[in-house]
Amino acid sequence: MRSRLSGRAALAQLTVFICVGLTGCAPPPAVATFAQQASLVLQAGNSVTDDLAESCERRHSIGQPLPQVTLLAPASAPKLTVACERFRQESIEITQVSKLVSRYFSALEELSRFNTVTVSDPAGVAGANASAVANLGSIQSDSVGKLASILTLVITERYRRGRTVQLLRDADSSVSAILTGLEQIAGSDYVGLLEEEARTNANTFREAGLNQSPSVILLLNRAYREEVASGQRRSNAAGAYVAALHEIAEGHAALTKLGWAKSGNMTTALAPHISQLQRLLPALTANIQD
Repeated sequence: MRSRLSGRAALAQLTVFICVGLTGCAPPPAVATFAQQASLVLQAGNSVTDDLAESCERRHSIGQPLPQVTLLAPASAPKLTVACERFRQESIEITQVSKLVSRYFSALEELSRFNTVTVSDPAGVAGANASAVANLGSIQSDSVGKLASILTLVITERYRRGRTVQLLRDADSSVSAILTGLEQIAGSDYVGLLEEEARTNANTFREAGLNQSPSVILLLNRAYREEVASGQRRSNAAGAYVAALHEIAEGHAALTKLGWAKSGNMTTALAPHISQLQRLLPALTANIQD
């Protein structure tokens, strides 16, 4: 019995060596699905952080005859006031960071599916750390640079599946730190701006309704309800994005811990995260479409 068990253990070790060290066995489809969903969430979430500046501008322009600004149409936004300009720059920098993490998950998906990476432009990847992000702490900012360097290495050295376990281990702490930073920006900074916007709206409509006729008050109430509904949709989008970022971080950590060769365990571990991301992504995009 002991020799039979020893033989099985030796065979298992040999299998791991072949899969990880040499040719790279194909992982279960769940790995590619998880990476794909993570990349899609990060791309969609840019519309949430892009609204940082628009939220500031809406608050400063309440009561003026400016067009409504939607999350899907930042190009149509009115010219930003000086007070809101810093949010525009911050949005640009956050988008760079988000794009970097999205590229990382795209590379992970390609390694899983095709045993190669087609993500290109290593100089552009490294440039994702070109400007400091005001609302990321020093740990997150350092992690951006580290992940950019890792992804550049993946591209220039033409990684194959055999190096994916090391890739996951090298990148996990950086991915986790960056996702935590994005969670804080969307769940705290952006939501805080939305709350300020809602308070300003409420005060403005209340003052506008003083000494008005019933017909005017009716119109004001209708407009106010529309503003409240728009704010709630934006808040819902932020909530879905924050929840999805948490699922991505948890799923990546689970994948890193398990390694590459434990197919059954990987499928089981990733299943709840994939399910949540597939649920949250439509909720995110639906609420963005304001």
